[in-house]
Formats: sequence, structure tokens, C-alpha cells
Amino acid sequence: MVVRTNRLTQITAALAVAAVTASLLAGCDTKPSKIVLGGARKDNDVVVTPPSTGGEIGAGGSVNSNVLPDKVSYDEAELAFTEKRYGDAADLFGVYTKNKPENPWGFYMLGLSSWKSGKLDEAKTGFEKSLELDPRHIKSLLNLTRVLLEQGKSDEALEKVQAGLAIDSTSADGYRLLGRVQGQLGHTEEAITAYQRSIEQDSLDAWSMNNLGHLLLDQGKVSDALPLLARATEIKPENPLFQNNLGMALELSGHNASAAKAYEAALAADSGYAKATVNLARVSQLKKEGEEEVDIASIARSLEVTIRGWRSARGAEPVSGKGSSEQ
Repeated sequence: MVVRTNRLTQITAALAVAAVTASLLAGCDTKPSKIVLGGARKDNDVVVTPPSTGGEIGAGGSVNSNVLPDKVSYDEAELAFTEKRYGDAADLFGVYTKNKPENPWGFYMLGLSSWKSGKLDEAKTGFEKSLELDPRHIKSLLNLTRVLLEQGKSDEALEKVQAGLAIDSTSADGYRLLGRVQGQLGHTEEAITAYQRSIEQDSLDAWSMNNLGHLLLDQGKVSDALPLLARATEIKPENPLFQNNLGMALELSGHNASAAKAYEAALAADSGYAKATVNLARVSQLKKEGEEEVDIASIARSLEVTIRGWRSARGAEPVSGKGSSEQ
């Protein structure tokens, strides 16, 4: 039952909820037997919300789900989301959408909050409701794609991400998602093309670089993967996954000293990263005394030529970098 209460007593002390991220581990038959590849990674959402409605803002605490208010402003619900209290945000956007069923953004945020709190079915319903109200709501299309991917519904995910790209053919997020979908479907060449398109649209999309590099390593195309992974670590040097995969490419190229340095950088970013620990222990025994390290910056710069080649082959104009949205 919904109980009317004073808003200041509905929302109590702040409770931070850490978001848990996951990586995908993938093997590669062409790699040495004990090398542990970091994997491709799911990308995270860019939260785009409408301008503040100027509504009443609550105190920012956790919500008692048994005592929810009759009405909630968009700002109150959004505050819970920005504080990463995703379960509370889902509850509050649930109330909001009951009172404002005509607003697709409310259902979008209901879907996003539910997804972030691990409620995939509720997230799917929220995004679908948003799309019923606005079939061209591209953020709902792309995030519904993410939910369908997590549910293993690759064919449905492909339909949604293609619909999103039909609306915005310049969306780097859309092409990155298309790469993930095609990869999950086992369509390797289509996945490679999609990641290339993402990087063409956003020359700072480190996640597409990592994912494409990972895919090429799986195919044994080490020389093609190396510039992508080198550039990804330049853009996001603190990312242990990127550093581990760069170490992998360097090791497979015979640059053991440089590989060790990359694995060390992965562990500096995450001392508990087991894959990098295993890889560093192995490559430390392989590197030779006095071995020279390669110029990672020079390797990364070579990617610019490759990207220009992709664009030229399609007759596309250069696009300035924007930077990917992942953590």
C-alpha cells in the first residue's frame, strides 16, 4: 500500500551503492597455452536526461519500499540515481511513471535504474514502455539492446541496435553495441566492421579499440591488434584490462620486456587482477637481460593511418574524437 508521508522523512541518510562491473574472458587457440587474455568488456551507459524540471528534491537517503510516497518529482528520483542508489531510483521512478505515464524519459530512467540494480526483466519493460511513447527514443533502443544482450537474446538485440543506428548513423555507442551483438552471434567480420565504424566516429573510443584488438588477437592478427591496444592504453592508462591485453599483444609479438611493463601497469591499477599476475609471472621468466622496450607511443600513432584508411575506403569524412563513455 502506498502511504502518504512527509517527504523529509521518506528519504533518510545517504547510502552509496558501488556499481559492479564485469569482464568477459575469451580464449584463443592461436595463443601460447598459459597466456590469460583480459577480454572484451561491456560498455556502460551514457546517462542523458532531460533538463531539470525544477521539482522538489529530496534529502538523498535510502527509500523504505514499504512506505513510498503517492507522488515523486523527476528530480527526486533522479537524485537517487545520481547517488548510485539504483534500487531506490527504480522504486521512485516507478511511482513517477504512475503519475506521469506520458513521459518517455520517466520510463527510460525506470529501465536504466532497474538495469543498474540487476533487474533485467523490469529494465526491459521500462525501455519498451519508453519506446511505445517515443519509437525514436534512441537511448531506450540502445539500452534495451544492452539488456537483451545480458539476457542472451542476440537476435532481438540486433534488431534494436539496428533500429537505433537507422535513427543516428553517426552513433559511436550504437556501432560499439553492434560489434558486441555481432560478436555474440558469432559474426566475426561484421563485428570487426562495426567496431571500426565506432572508432571512425569517435577516435577516442578506447573501449571499441580494446574490443576490436581483443577480437583480432583471437584471430591471431597480432600486428593489427597491437596499435589498437596501444592507443587504448594511451587514452585510458589506468584501465587494467587494457594494459593486460596490450601486454598480451606485446608478448605475442616477442617484446617480453615491454609486455612485462604493461602487465605491471595493469597490476598498479588493480593489484588483485589475477590475469595480469599470472601473465607477469610467466613473461618475467621469458624476458632477457638488457632487452629494449618498444616505443608504445609510436605504435599508437600508427593507428591514425589505419583509421584514415578505413574512412577513405568508405568515402567518409574525418570525425573529431569525442571519447568513449565507459568507466
